Amino acid sequence: MRTVAESSADTTASTGAVWAVWADPALRPEWHPRLEWASQDGPLRPGTPGRWKPAGARPVDVVVGEVDEGRRLVHTGTHGHGPRLAQGHYLYEVVELPGGGARITHRVALSGILARPLGAVLGRMLGRPASPAAVLAVARLAEAAETGPGAGCRSERPPTAGETGRD
Repeated sequence: MRTVAESSADTTASTGAVWAVWADPALRPEWHPRLEWASQDGPLRPGTPGRWKPAGARPVDVVVGEVDEGRRLVHTGTHGHGPRLAQGHYLYEVVELPGGGARITHRVALSGILARPLGAVLGRMLGRPASPAAVLAVARLAEAAETGPGAGCRSERPPTAGETGRD
């Protein structure tokens, strides 16, 4: 598996509030920089299918691959048509911090025989769900759910202009 992007941020929100953001497909376009809509065909458990619609592209079929309730979630999507030449693995993890709050991590990895060339050519685009801006948006949504807008997000570092995913 080839990791194409990974970002983390600390937040004042609880792990439960972060989990609630990830578990709601209707919220995904609010934190995923290029997603128009997302759907899920059932409860958040391994094997549940869904679809994501990136801006300017066809919908992508995804499936919930792993669930460790309140801690870890993995979606897997097939890129391209026909044989599964490449799959994207979208990993989301949250851990409680000793002083309160949580650390959020998003990682995007590719597997399959086209993982290396796709990662080299499309890595930046495919990695947008793991951009610092996406992780910070999850933190802000979780904080707003607990305390209202304007709560304290503590990023490890601010995103650069090229990492905002809105270019």
